[in-house]
Amino acid sequence: PVLYGQVQEMALASGLHFTNSALEVLRPYETTSTQSTDLFLLIVLEGLVRLRVAQQEYVLKAGMGLTTSLSECEALSACHQAKQQLRTVTVALDTRATSSKQPASWLASHFNLPVGPATRIWPLPRHLLAILQQLKGHEESHLTQQRLFIEGIALQLVAYALEPEPVLESARV
Repeated sequence: PVLYGQVQEMALASGLHFTNSALEVLRPYETTSTQSTDLFLLIVLEGLVRLRVAQQEYVLKAGMGLTTSLSECEALSACHQAKQQLRTVTVALDTRATSSKQPASWLASHFNLPVGPATRIWPLPRHLLAILQQLKGHEESHLTQQRLFIEGIALQLVAYALEPEPVLESARV
């Protein structure tokens, strides 16, 4: 096996897609995402991830987040080192409707692409880190309570990630 652990995925009422991963990386591996999304957030809670987005390389350590948009032309590649515990959260928003019967969510229909660099790296504030650490305790919660908790976290992350702040140049390789 290459890795061991849990991945929790959830489509939220806001139109956001939320993924919470807690993995033990046994062997190094690389993954590439070619799925289009107008807003993609990656938050590293534990471990280290090497990323390539739009021909630019980044290293994200615990406590850092990345904001970008992805398309078939602007894929995200991630390299994961062996022998590490890796905890990440991703939040993605697609502003397009998935079908004529399912319109874009309220968030997607009011979403404007952020102004500034296409990819930004930012420090995760302590209060959001503390909330994300609570995800461990909500894995066995009642489904409605869990969905509300995760929806709230996802919306807070999006709001914070869209704040105009300088890019952390130290994350660029």
